[in-house]
Amino acid sequence: MEFLKEILAGTKKYFLLDEVAKINVPICPELTVERILKHVNDHKEITRYLPRIDEKGKQYMERDFLFSIVNTIDRRFFKEALAEVNAHRLRS
Repeated sequence: MEFLKEILAGTKKYFLLDEVAKINVPICPELTVERILKHVNDHKEITRYLPRIDEKGKQYMERDFLFSIVNTIDRRFFKEALAEVNAHRLRS
């Protein structure tokens, strides 16, 4: 509800449904919600579209929502991340 208030107040942004670039990212330990949130935390363009995380970082965020927002803003991120994960697995 807080996120909706921020959108209405103009402090947060949103995409229309047809603007969102959905992505299907395989479940793997390297690409969790927590890790992606840590990565995007310093990217103001991405965080403008995400609900605020409290000081302890304890807020639920749906995986598909987060990954779709990141992919909409940066279409290369998951392609590069998945390539890196696969390369790391091949070396191991």
